Amino acid sequence: MKLLILLIFLPYISNTIAQSPYLQNQNVPVTHNSSLISNPWAGGMNSMQFSAIDLDYDGVDDLFCFDRTCNKIMTYINEGTAGNTDYRYAPEYETKFPNVFDWVLLVDYNGDGYQDIFTYHPGGITCYRNSGNISTGLQFVSAEGLSIYGLMNSYQAPNNTNIVVTSADIPAIVDVDNDGDIDILTFGQYGSQIEYHKNLSMEMYGIPDSLKYERKNRCWGQFIESASTNDVFLDSCSPWITNVPIPESAKDPFGHGGQTLTERSNRHSGSTVLALDLTGEGVKELLLGDIAFSNIVALYNGGTVVNDDSPMISKDVSFPSYDVPSDIWLFPGMFYVDINNDGARDLILSPNMYNQAEDIHSVWLYRNDGNDSVPDFNLIQEDFLQDDMIDVGIVSKPVFFDYNNDGLVDLFIGNVGAYDRSSNTYITSISQYKNIGSITAPAYELITNDYEALSSTGFSVGLHPTFGDLNGDNKKDMIVGDADGKIHLLQNIAPTGNDADFVLSVANYPNDTGGVIDVGYDAAPFLVDLDRDGDQDLIIGNKNGNITYYKNIGNAFTPSFTKISSNWGGVNVKTIYDSYGYATPTVVDNDGNYELYVGCNQGSIFHYDNIEGNLTGTFNLIDSLEFNINSGLRSCPAIMDLNNDTVPDIINGNYRGGLAFYSSIDTIGISVSEIVIKDFTIYPNPASNMLTVRFDFPINNVTYSILDVSGKIVASGTLNNTINSIDISDLSNGYYAFRVSRVTGVMVTPVLVIKK
Repeated sequence: MKLLILLIFLPYISNTIAQSPYLQNQNVPVTHNSSLISNPWAGGMNSMQFSAIDLDYDGVDDLFCFDRTCNKIMTYINEGTAGNTDYRYAPEYETKFPNVFDWVLLVDYNGDGYQDIFTYHPGGITCYRNSGNISTGLQFVSAEGLSIYGLMNSYQAPNNTNIVVTSADIPAIVDVDNDGDIDILTFGQYGSQIEYHKNLSMEMYGIPDSLKYERKNRCWGQFIESASTNDVFLDSCSPWITNVPIPESAKDPFGHGGQTLTERSNRHSGSTVLALDLTGEGVKELLLGDIAFSNIVALYNGGTVVNDDSPMISKDVSFPSYDVPSDIWLFPGMFYVDINNDGARDLILSPNMYNQAEDIHSVWLYRNDGNDSVPDFNLIQEDFLQDDMIDVGIVSKPVFFDYNNDGLVDLFIGNVGAYDRSSNTYITSISQYKNIGSITAPAYELITNDYEALSSTGFSVGLHPTFGDLNGDNKKDMIVGDADGKIHLLQNIAPTGNDADFVLSVANYPNDTGGVIDVGYDAAPFLVDLDRDGDQDLIIGNKNGNITYYKNIGNAFTPSFTKISSNWGGVNVKTIYDSYGYATPTVVDNDGNYELYVGCNQGSIFHYDNIEGNLTGTFNLIDSLEFNINSGLRSCPAIMDLNNDTVPDIINGNYRGGLAFYSSIDTIGISVSEIVIKDFTIYPNPASNMLTVRFDFPINNVTYSILDVSGKIVASGTLNNTINSIDISDLSNGYYAFRVSRVTGVMVTPVLVIKK
């Protein structure tokens, strides 16, 4: 049995960080329905794209995942065996990729065995070459042969110009003609028919290492997709397209099929394309997804010999009609990856939409029970990877509260909602996780995804809870903010000592003058005694990126909130790249001094001090990327010491609806004063029996030590080579600090050891 001891590391540690550096902690167990889930803190998934890639260059394909709703990369190490699926979330590889947007496909275009990146770029496609190896680790550089604008071009008579792919589309990037280089199939500018851009690398150079394209066909497959539906008209390009080579200038740019030119030019934008061999005849069939539909249309190639036209002669409009047809809401994207390590690529479907689409069961996995030549797809799961993580839909908002008075802090998660197809709305709720661990080792168990049945209260979506005693009965009450900018009071009516029990007391809670408290949109409240006068004050973040401060001018038994400032402390977390800020504040008492942490739309955490005694002044911004944490769009930090080590832990929410858990590096016995910029590389990490340490310059007589979680040295030695191998077979599963001592200072990096 594989031990699920999972800790992921901060890739870069700098002595410029004033606070203890933080790292992602996968070692906090979470239970769903009495079973441990394997990757609870992976962060959620909504509209996903998938590709295979060997992340650690061990010869086994791992998994690259991309959520287009927030352009978030997620990486998984493949620890499965033949016929078995086992993926471990490994975010340490995510920062190795360049910034990518809207759609990403990983394909080995130069035949070196390493997958390269094809992704959207304004105007079309750009490409990054995989330049890494087992010694250097994962690396990418801009591919050779791109235009000065970074675009992939194709000769489209009479000009050599960019291959147009919209941000809403996903093309097929595959060897169409089986000559060894990678071609491109994509819907053209008018969105009704497929263009075939042939890679000429083999013809020109005899090797598949270049990105030299020529558009060979404007209506590849000889079909037209309807302008108003996702139906397909077969044999609709003749007489312009035949099996006889015809100059491109003679081919109809719009095709045929009974539609007028005006109808065809009004074709809606948004199509996904997957090209694969469905019949074993050596030619490519097509799977098509469409922006307004949940089904997939399969087109079957009538040829047996590869040619430029490849006429599609039949269709399956409910693919796979022989099993459970696709009904992925909305706009299915299709991906062809061997998930269970049996040598036959499987089919994954996920919405290609930014919103108003399925987000809880949004990754459909069809196992290929056939082979790559004649696949046989059978639906086995509608929540692949999602079932092994915390995922509450769209936008997760974690908050701590000990609801059962056992001294262990429990976890509550608000959300914007989970999409409900039947009503075309988001169902908003609060999830409840009980802390079933200990004072030094938290562990969480899902109790309900609809705490106190708040989904049926009629509140606006976007529930954001906060807890505090508002009536002096020594029991914490709950205030909930919503997307309309209002807050609502729920009173704790449970007998003293019993589990909390909340009932709605006041909807649309008023201020001291009787007017409704309203911060505009997306109220994110937080209760705290800011002026330390014994009663709870109220701060509320909002969509614009500001915080409103309401002072409690009542008392501990009868609150009365008066607005002091709608721009408290001068806080504004909206950046120049954001239309909105989505401020989500939390206040931490640091040895008698309040400090403010604020999540925001672009995903980082803002940190402010100079709050104590300065409640009406301007706060000091310490950092806008606190602890180097960014879990993706719409960060929402909950901060508290959860393991009694005197250093706060962070559970961070995000747009994808999941959570990331961060712990201080102090927990592995590293003194912050020792940390300097690291000038060596360790791999593999996680490691099993051997560890390699590589320097980019000659070294001699450099000492190292390995420390366990208590700070005890468990191994030490001397390094004398640029590349050094260290036997760690005697180390137990767990995480360690690897410390190198040089004349320039002491350098430390975390190392995870997992024995298989």
